Amino acid sequence: MSNIIYLMADQLRYDLLEAYGDQQCDTPHLDALTQQSTVFEHHYTICPLCVPTRSSLMTGLYPRQHGAIINGWFPEEREHGTVKADLDLVPNRISARGYDVYHAGIQHVRTPGGFEANCPDVKFIGPSSVGSHHRQLHKKGLMLPDMTVFRDPVLEHAGGQSRITSGTSARTAVWPLREDLFYDSVITNQMVTAIKEHDGSKPLCMYGMFWLPHPPLWAPRKWAHMYHPEQVGIPSTVGKWYQGMPAMQLANTAGQLGSHVPMEHWAHVWAMYMGMTSMLDDCVGRIVTALKETGLYEDTLLVFTSDHGEMLGSHRLFQKMCLYEESVRVPLLVKTPGQKSARRVTEMTDHLDLTAAVLEQAGSDPITDSTGKSLLPLAHGQPNNRPRKTVFAAYDGSSGCGFSHRMIRTSTHKFIHNIGDKPELYDMIEDPHETRNYANHPKVAPLQNKLAGLLNGWMDQLDDPQPRAALMEKAPTAKDESTDPGDSMMG
Repeated sequence: MSNIIYLMADQLRYDLLEAYGDQQCDTPHLDALTQQSTVFEHHYTICPLCVPTRSSLMTGLYPRQHGAIINGWFPEEREHGTVKADLDLVPNRISARGYDVYHAGIQHVRTPGGFEANCPDVKFIGPSSVGSHHRQLHKKGLMLPDMTVFRDPVLEHAGGQSRITSGTSARTAVWPLREDLFYDSVITNQMVTAIKEHDGSKPLCMYGMFWLPHPPLWAPRKWAHMYHPEQVGIPSTVGKWYQGMPAMQLANTAGQLGSHVPMEHWAHVWAMYMGMTSMLDDCVGRIVTALKETGLYEDTLLVFTSDHGEMLGSHRLFQKMCLYEESVRVPLLVKTPGQKSARRVTEMTDHLDLTAAVLEQAGSDPITDSTGKSLLPLAHGQPNNRPRKTVFAAYDGSSGCGFSHRMIRTSTHKFIHNIGDKPELYDMIEDPHETRNYANHPKVAPLQNKLAGLLNGWMDQLDDPQPRAALMEKAPTAKDESTDPGDSMMG
């Protein structure tokens, strides 16, 4: 059996990698990995939030199926951020196939009795969160600044009520301690040690869960100063609010955190985020080097992805927590055992497909009730006899249950059902940056109703308690021709 190394960034935009067209951010190790991997060009998360997505990767199920639909930091909302009892966790399945399983870094999976207790045969290494790591540093007398300087007040919902809490802001700073004390440096060192000490009696499976480039926006000096704000090019969508966007988007946490950021500051945000991404790349490079030095690299399924993306000011939004491409589309590189050359896959895939692929590689049976279709055949360059025609995603709030959104994405269009506000419909071929919302225009009624019907069907399958998307009734009239959204929107 081949080894499995699963590396996951936290909050990495897909378009910061050369594999997806970037020419600014220096990522030499990921670029080299791309030359021996399959690049999945249209890979999607199933929720733009940490706990729900990571719980899905560990269960193979949508958040509505496994129960953790939000982060659930509020005590009164904790149950909505907790995986249901007695679900079969993926690391246990892999361990049962004879693998030596490690989990390094960020967990963000809350199960009854505790994630580690529910995975008794998995070796957990490194601090399980950035907060616990910082507390360990404080106990050693290594003091960090008050982290509230990175927080801004936001209005969130919990238990049916609104409350003021805080979210990580777009402020930037330099990590004040040695680089080897930075969270991702610590877990990388521990992963490298575990790889070098692996005795080979069992195949190795290692989950490497990085924090980079998740805010707070700071990094050790070398990386924090790697890019100069005045030399960074930022997308044209940054800092812009487009006519037709629902007001709900600005009222959401991402809107509250991003809408007040001065336009001149976004270049500083991008420069720091790029430096953090380059540091992440360096960590990946060290792990790949360790695999090669120990002779494990050749016979390894090596995965690199991110739990979700990051808006970085696009649509005047910061962080994730919305269903635009920058937030839900994520990078995915898959190097299969023995792979020597690059491949590219244009078909849509999602994180449930990735979990199915990891289980297939381990020789485990598919997960009951999972819609995941293993993407291993695509990674091997084989034709897909069951291509995905749609991907779905949902968002239900962060710390507590708040604004809810549902998404269906096809190869040509995206429909977003904003519960309590107007819908969104985008032509992803003509308008890939989602700047022109054609939803509810009479001429798009057939297409919008088709997508809404498919989305409602998905919600029905999950027993989603939220209201279904309304169908349009009005047919096109001659008067509507003056605002023709184009033939591509006719379905």
